[in-house]
Amino acid sequence: MLTLLRVQLSTLGFKPRGPRWDRGRVTLGYRLLTHAGVDGPEAAFALATQGAGSAVVLNVLLWLALVVSIPLNGFNPIYLTAAIVGVIAIGAFAVLVLSLTRGEEKSAQSCPRWPPTSP
Repeated sequence: MLTLLRVQLSTLGFKPRGPRWDRGRVTLGYRLLTHAGVDGPEAAFALATQGAGSAVVLNVLLWLALVVSIPLNGFNPIYLTAAIVGVIAIGAFAVLVLSLTRGEEKSAQSCPRWPPTSP
């Protein structure tokens, strides 16, 4: 658990410049996790789940804001649109997680190992 915390803090502190800054952060997290002994496919799944999980947290915050806002300000049609988009996003996340956990062996076989072995 302490190793995971150190990896997360290291990737949050990594601030490269340029348009592809997130790729460097994910690559650093992947390399640190695999260096700590986590299998490559498991590290990739953990990093992908973390990214999608943050979207779920943001949607939950949106719904809480809607619950507070409707009684205070009244109903607005844009609230319904935002809620529907949030439901679709969380549904897509749930389907993704279920499909990856049910087909874990197949997903793990298709994921390349890092570092690649030389021929």
